[in-house]
Amino acid sequence: MALALLAARAWGQDAQLIERIELQGAKRTRVETVLSLLPRVPPARFDDAELDDLARRLSNLTIFDSVEVERRERVLHVRVREKWSVIPEFSLGTGKTAADLALELGVSDYNFLGRAALLSLSASREQRGFNFELGLRSHLYARRRWSTGTTIGYVTTGYRFDDGQQWLKTTGTITGWLGSPPLGSPYLSYQTGYAVLYERMEQARGADTPPNGGGFLLTSGLTFDRYRWHDIAPKGVRVFSNAGPGFFLPRSQPRHFVELLLRAAYPITSRLVIAMRIAGSVRARGNPNAGSLVGSFEGVRGLEDSLYRNWAQVFANVELRQVLLAYKRIALQAVLFSDVAQFQRMDADGSRGDSVFALSSGAGLRILPTFLAAGVLRLDLARLLSPHETWLPLFGVTQYF
Repeated sequence: MALALLAARAWGQDAQLIERIELQGAKRTRVETVLSLLPRVPPARFDDAELDDLARRLSNLTIFDSVEVERRERVLHVRVREKWSVIPEFSLGTGKTAADLALELGVSDYNFLGRAALLSLSASREQRGFNFELGLRSHLYARRRWSTGTTIGYVTTGYRFDDGQQWLKTTGTITGWLGSPPLGSPYLSYQTGYAVLYERMEQARGADTPPNGGGFLLTSGLTFDRYRWHDIAPKGVRVFSNAGPGFFLPRSQPRHFVELLLRAAYPITSRLVIAMRIAGSVRARGNPNAGSLVGSFEGVRGLEDSLYRNWAQVFANVELRQVLLAYKRIALQAVLFSDVAQFQRMDADGSRGDSVFALSSGAGLRILPTFLAAGVLRLDLARLLSPHETWLPLFGVTQYF
C-alpha cells in the first residue's frame, strides 16, 4: 500500500489502482509478456499516459494487428488479435542487374515461447554472395529488464570498383547486444554490443586487395522512441544513435564508426500516411570492407548495388502511402516516393574517393497481409535522376522501410 501511495504521488492525480490484468484474444502470447511492458507489476497505480504507452509498446511488438487497452474499475482489459508468427520466409528483391538479385529462404518465429522474441534461421543470396544466419533476440520494449540478442553468421560479399578492381569477401561473425529499460523518460533507452569477425578475400582482381584477418567492434548508443507501429497507419518518431571503436588485425586498421537513424510517420487520415527515414554514417578510412553501402536495396531506388562503398554517407526516403482497398486483414496500398543521398566513396585501397549525389523518384503498389507478422508484396517503378538517368522496376516482399 505504501508503494502504491508513492506511485500515485509520482504519476499524478489520474493514477488509479489496477489489481490485475485480463488478456483476451491471445493464443500464444503470455500474460508475463504484457506485464513486462508495464513500469510496475499490478497491484499498482497507473495513469492514462502509462496505459497509452502500454498500447504503443504492444503495437511495436509487431505480432498483433489489433490492440485495445481499457481500464474498468480495478481490472485492466487488454484485447489483442494475434498475427501468424511462425512463418516460412521467402524474400526476393530485384536490383539494377541480374547479378544484384537478392533471394532469401528461412523460417522465423516472431513470438518465440510466447515472449515476442524472434528466433530466425535463414540462407540468402545478396550483395553478390551467399549468406547464412542464426539469431535469437528478445523484444525491445520491456520496462523493467534488459533486452538481449545474439547472431551467428557466415556472409559472402562481392566488392567492385569503377577501375575494375574487385574481390569476394567471406566473413564469419558473432554479434551480441544489450538494450536497457527506459532511462528516466519512458521513451529513452541505452544499447551496447559487440561484434567479432574474421574476413578472407577470394577471387581478387587488382593490386589493392585488403588483407585477411580478424577484428572486433564495440558499440554504444541511445534510442529515443515515440514511434507506434501499425501496418497501415504508423505514427511518431524513433531516433537511434550508435558509435564505437573497432580494430582489424594484423594491420591494426581502425574500424571506428558513428551512425544515426531517424524514422518518422504522420497519418494524415486513417488511410493516408507520410513516412520518412533518414540515415547517416561516418566510418574510418583505410579498408573499404569497413565502409557503408548504399544502393537500390537500401538507400536510393535505381542506384547500382554492391558498387558504392563509402566512408561517409547520408540518405533520406520519403513515401506518401494511400490505402486504396481494405478487406478484412488484407489491404492494397499505393505509394509515391522520393529518395536522395549524398556520399563520399572509398577507393579499393581505402582512400578518400569521389563524392556522389543520387536522386530518384517513382511510384509503387503494396499488398499488405496484416495477419502475417512479416511480409508485404511490393512493386516499385523508380526513375533514377542522378548520378545518371535510368528506369528500374523493383520487386520485394517487405516494405522498403
